[in-house]
Amino acid sequence: MVNVRTLLAIAIHHNWPVEQLDVNNEFLHGNNTTLMANVKSQLHDKFSIKDLDQVNYYLGIKFLRKKDGFTITQRKYALELLHIESILDEKPSDVPIDPNTKLIDEAGQILDDPTMY
Repeated sequence: MVNVRTLLAIAIHHNWPVEQLDVNNEFLHGNNTTLMANVKSQLHDKFSIKDLDQVNYYLGIKFLRKKDGFTITQRKYALELLHIESILDEKPSDVPIDPNTKLIDEAGQILDDPTMY
């Protein structure tokens, strides 16, 4: 994730287009769209790639291009995980403590069995 953020920061700083291919989900970065088209053409000749154009969704991350950069989110990925585990429609459980209780380090009693917390 750090590498993706670094590459996006560099691309945004230089106002480079960021595109995605479907060979190994690799990014091509550069400020020369003619060169990028040439590289994609050569890759297609060797690997029969699909040109997915502007980066949109990669490794569970949704990319939204804005004037000043990207907004990235993993909402879809998180929802898919919740769906897989069948917990999307679960109700919150009761907590064994009043949520308005103020906890203080030096006050109160030590619990005999803290496992329920």
